[in-house]
Amino acid sequence: MTSEKTASVIAKIRALRTKAEDGGATEAEAMECAAMAARLMSANDLTEADIHDEIEAGTGGAARENVAQATKKPDPAVQYAANGIAALTETKIYYNVLRGRRGAIVETVPVVVGLEADREFALYLIELVRGAAIREWKGAMVTHGYSSRDANARNSFKIGVGVRLSERMKELSADRRAARTSAGTGLIVLKDQLIAQAIADVKMKTPTQRRKTVDGAAYNAGRAAGDRIGIGRPMGAGQGSMGRLI
Repeated sequence: MTSEKTASVIAKIRALRTKAEDGGATEAEAMECAAMAARLMSANDLTEADIHDEIEAGTGGAARENVAQATKKPDPAVQYAANGIAALTETKIYYNVLRGRRGAIVETVPVVVGLEADREFALYLIELVRGAAIREWKGAMVTHGYSSRDANARNSFKIGVGVRLSERMKELSADRRAARTSAGTGLIVLKDQLIAQAIADVKMKTPTQRRKTVDGAAYNAGRAAGDRIGIGRPMGAGQGSMGRLI
């Protein structure tokens, strides 16, 4: 079992390697992250086996984390972007539905499952999607003349945002996986195993994506907005830093 200090160093190395592989990094940023990871390994006398064993041991393993802002009903943009967010961040996303008397829904809480750095990325994207959809809708009310009371147009717009962002994230995820080495592919398999262990006792619940009466024009306007929103892992010197996006 490694010490807490060593586990922290290994977590930093893994985070740096993840950033180096990210499609949002420039070549210079990717090289710098890879070099920093190599220096940390050398300075702490760590091997590739140490990095792999630390993940297998579960010291930095998969865990569940609730999204801070719960709502009575799932936010349409987040709900429809969830599959793409999970693919890009290599996490699993499900919903805890809390019910009150007579089975009425009181609160719907998205839950993210994965390694710590991946959970942080997913939580960041969830808040980015939620906030960006709201801002884009406010702009659409001005440019397209939608009323703030038109719930169908608003929901249709947000669905369009979520669907388009999900498509883009899945494309980025596919590109990242294709570029990975065999060692990187092995890490994905290991992550999947750790996530499966973390949710072994969970009855997965994903709200049904029902498109009742979708306003086609608002939906297409939402998809167009989804093309304008920047997505990608925050790049910066510190973990959790909100830096350059793609």
